[in-house]
Amino acid sequence: MRQATYLFLNSAVYAEAGLEHEEKQLSGNEWMARLVVHVLSRLYIGEKYRLDSHYRNRLPRCPCPCKINLKYGSTHIGNPRTYYGCLDVIMGVDGAVAVCETKVNDEDDIDEDEIIAEPSDEDVKVTPLSQNLPQLHSQTIVFSFYQNNCNNDLTFVPIIGICKSHIQFHFYDSTRDIYLMSCEIPLFEDNIPWKLNLSAVVAIWLVVNYKQLMGSCPNEIEKLEKFGFHNFCGEHLQYYKDIKLGPFKTEPVQFQDFLQGTGNYRKLNVGACEAVERKYTDI
Repeated sequence: MRQATYLFLNSAVYAEAGLEHEEKQLSGNEWMARLVVHVLSRLYIGEKYRLDSHYRNRLPRCPCPCKINLKYGSTHIGNPRTYYGCLDVIMGVDGAVAVCETKVNDEDDIDEDEIIAEPSDEDVKVTPLSQNLPQLHSQTIVFSFYQNNCNNDLTFVPIIGICKSHIQFHFYDSTRDIYLMSCEIPLFEDNIPWKLNLSAVVAIWLVVNYKQLMGSCPNEIEKLEKFGFHNFCGEHLQYYKDIKLGPFKTEPVQFQDFLQGTGNYRKLNVGACEAVERKYTDI
């Protein structure tokens, strides 16, 4: 594993060349394809990944000059008695790590630098990652239950949230009901176009290989405030014990519909999650 990371860092120029593009001409699908081929799959020690086969305008090959064939498959996850949806990318044969691209209003051609919050005393910039927190929370929780159902020893199962400029890591322990998330980490160095941020690369390597690197949880984890999802679900929590990967016959429900669309999203302890984000600025 260490050798694979060393080789990746030595070939970072190749990865950066694969990511380089004219941003306003690149769709979300093209960006995700480049990121998977040139970064994620090269840092992951396994050999398999699958992109969501329901992508609109699905690309057969990486759009950069490498023209590597892309791998697609079902990324459905959930339970018809709760809700389910599609992840953007699943790494590994057993779905070891999930990656979710965040967009704004499902538009690929929106400039992220132009997404600004409503005027306030302080002009706060709203990023695609922060706008899609309900969806990222939902995907993280469902994926964590799935992984824990497959292996009871797994804790703090990660989801990687990605936009065109930043990356964020979400972790949920479905047994302890504790949610952690990192700050938004820049993918690239400031003022150096397409120069990968080494801190982001190392963080991605640690997260995508968490099954191999994971140790026991420190005792301090038990002192963290509960997220509140167990109480929120009540008796329906039993259905999360049967989360599955694969398509279902019923019509898919958008991830955010369950937490946000019902008006109950704020009943979850998002404040505790955000407090953890401030505390754990370095993942």
